[in-house]
Amino acid sequence: MNILVFKLPIATALQEVGSESLLQWKKLNKENVVLDSGQIELSSAHTLCVNIRCVFLIPVNYVHFSHVDIKAKNNKQLIKALPYALEEEFSEDIENLHFATASFSRNHPVNVVAINRDLFVQFLQTLTDAKLIPDIVTADIYSIIKRSQTEWDVLVEEGQVLARTSEHAGFSCSLEDLPDYLNMSANDSLQPVDIMNLYTSSSIHLDDGLFSDLQQIDIKINPAPTMTQGLDVNHINLLQQDFASKKSQLNTIAAWHLPIGLTLGLFFMAIASTFLELVYLKNTDAELNANIEKTFIQVFPDTQNIVNPHVQMQQRLREIIEKNNTQPSSFLKLLHHSSHAIIDRPGMVLMNIAYAQSKLSLDIRAPDIQILEKVKSDIHNEQVKAVVQSVNSIDQQVEARIVVEELY
Repeated sequence: MNILVFKLPIATALQEVGSESLLQWKKLNKENVVLDSGQIELSSAHTLCVNIRCVFLIPVNYVHFSHVDIKAKNNKQLIKALPYALEEEFSEDIENLHFATASFSRNHPVNVVAINRDLFVQFLQTLTDAKLIPDIVTADIYSIIKRSQTEWDVLVEEGQVLARTSEHAGFSCSLEDLPDYLNMSANDSLQPVDIMNLYTSSSIHLDDGLFSDLQQIDIKINPAPTMTQGLDVNHINLLQQDFASKKSQLNTIAAWHLPIGLTLGLFFMAIASTFLELVYLKNTDAELNANIEKTFIQVFPDTQNIVNPHVQMQQRLREIIEKNNTQPSSFLKLLHHSSHAIIDRPGMVLMNIAYAQSKLSLDIRAPDIQILEKVKSDIHNEQVKAVVQSVNSIDQQVEARIVVEELY
């Protein structure tokens, strides 16, 4: 089946998308062959979506990729557990995020993508106002078909870069910052990188010295970017849970079915509402008690006698807090070694600081990637090490998380 893919220009700010925003579009067949393409304003995009599946790609810098290994029986249990499993990866309140997952498979790690819920709601409302109801909303890195896990694929458009570094990871930045991003990603990556496939139009001139520092990576320049663009079948659709795509009922149900369905629904609700409420309350109470006991066993597996898991968990947590409060040396040491690299650094902002599992997490906003690298190198010494956990380029600023821990 053919699909219609809409894509924003790489440097577009998601919160600024409006009815006059210009979209790139491509019509693809199931082999990802481009049948037709062009540009169109958002306000008119819905006219192309007739009897065809619609896909909308959003900038990768507005999503966060991760993976979890959670023992869950089904996808519903996995979704409930995700916020608690990923809480330490985010500086913002976990309740402000929307999570979507790849296909669930028991006893296997699951890939996850997250986005700010309010921003996503605002964006979807903008599409709805333009009469555009997509079947799939996903990150734009999935428009680059990845062919090897040891190769990076990089698309260059009008001085901006979209890079896919693994099956579920990537970034975007300006062309001039690309070498710094690649150096940082290569140093922090567990997967060795042998080849970088650079896809660019012939009208873009690449400075011969731009990648002179990347001696360990074989750079292959391809003058035909459309050869690598499509929609990867392994994409993660953000339209999950309460954002699941719902096409207009008028497209799927005959007009006379609607009043009959509403009448039957109201009749059933009038008879069964009291009974269902009682059943729901009973099940909820039992489920909460079971979840408390399950969580207690997972967190404190050494406990032999479980009588009241709720009270016992409170007691154990209180003991942990008291113990940590009497041994602050690790936190103070990491803070001491980090502070000199951050204080009086022009244009840099420390957005958040967190300490967990003997690691200090610093969420930093800097004017460019060079300042971020300088902060990392200044912190790193014989006693502590600093690793850049994530980097995003947003609104001509670089936001990153640097994790600092002791060297033993």
